[in-house]
Amino acid sequence: MDTIAGGRRRFLRTLLSGATVAALAPSLLHGSLARAGDPARFAQSLHEHPWLAGWKSLDAESMGPSVLEIEGRLPKGFAGTLYRNGPAWTERAGFRYEHWFDGDGMVHGWQFGQDRVRHHARMVATPKFTREQKAGRFLYPVAGTTIPDRQPIRNNDDANTANTSVMTLGGRLFALSEAGSAFELDPDQLTTIGPVTWRPDLASLPFSAHPLVDRDGSVWNFGAISMMGGAGLFVWHVGADGKLISGDVLQTPVQGYLHSFAQTDRHLVFTLIPFRYREGEGAFFERLRFQADQSL
Repeated sequence: MDTIAGGRRRFLRTLLSGATVAALAPSLLHGSLARAGDPARFAQSLHEHPWLAGWKSLDAESMGPSVLEIEGRLPKGFAGTLYRNGPAWTERAGFRYEHWFDGDGMVHGWQFGQDRVRHHARMVATPKFTREQKAGRFLYPVAGTTIPDRQPIRNNDDANTANTSVMTLGGRLFALSEAGSAFELDPDQLTTIGPVTWRPDLASLPFSAHPLVDRDGSVWNFGAISMMGGAGLFVWHVGADGKLISGDVLQTPVQGYLHSFAQTDRHLVFTLIPFRYREGEGAFFERLRFQADQSL
């Protein structure tokens, strides 16, 4: 348990310096076409490159519901809901995030059935998003942008954007990101129920955006604590009923970055890429350095 507490403290220190757990090579951090960080330049780029419309910031917390037009026919008996999640709120008070991954998450639902498709979407009401909505400006650190006059955070979820993926398990719907808790949503209305605490002593520990489903319907996942000044992973195992089976620290011999993992019938396979985190100023991405002389 001391290892868990230590990992949480290291994670928090890194977030306080402007970070979240994710990584790209430094040359890929900023999209020149998107003119990240400058709303006026982005508007000009959007005029020249209409495909950038997908990176416009929203100005409403929900979309729809609306019934979509179908070309052709849906297969007989085809029914269900397709969920998607992604960064959506990227600009406030004339300040635009500099990295595409930084925007707060919006979950979409496409409901198929009765020869029609119904769409609606809603922002995930994380503590970060709701506080920044009230303040009218960005307050908390993100992965690829240095936030001016940022506020102190108390735990990982103060900076959780819940913007990367979705997971359904045991009839429940979760929005996931790399750096904090899963956020549970109502599967029909997409309203936010709140952060998931799988066990009281594990509150706010990272639950990554890339879980894997086992043959029995249970889910394996990890939380990266090795980037936070120590070595190790937190390994989650959640049952098909949505209840925690186990949560344990896996000690690792070295630090390293982990985006996702693999599984076999008997093993989980974690590959630690030799990225190292450099203390100092700037956003998290800007302080990652690849150690080419170190093996995986």
